[in-house]
Amino acid sequence: MPVFSAAMVAIGVGVVGVIYAFISYLLVKRVSPGSERMREIAGAIRSGAMVFLKREYQMVAIFVAVVFAVLFWQLGWQTAIAYLGGAFCS
Repeated sequence: MPVFSAAMVAIGVGVVGVIYAFISYLLVKRVSPGSERMREIAGAIRSGAMVFLKREYQMVAIFVAVVFAVLFWQLGWQTAIAYLGGAFCS
């Protein structure tokens, strides 16, 4: 498959994905948020999830910093920066 065709397929799949996500968003927004009790439970879940994510990001940051230092020391700054960029994007 020529490079241009592969790029067009990738762009097309991306556009279809964005359209699907937008339609899904509209459908979810139409649904009632539920009773007061359901919203209370959802708030508690959201709060717990945010605490978990904060702690997880702290641990990942420590891991990334240690691996970055080892890569910098062993393989040079270019590899360490590439790793840091990959860690940030993931």
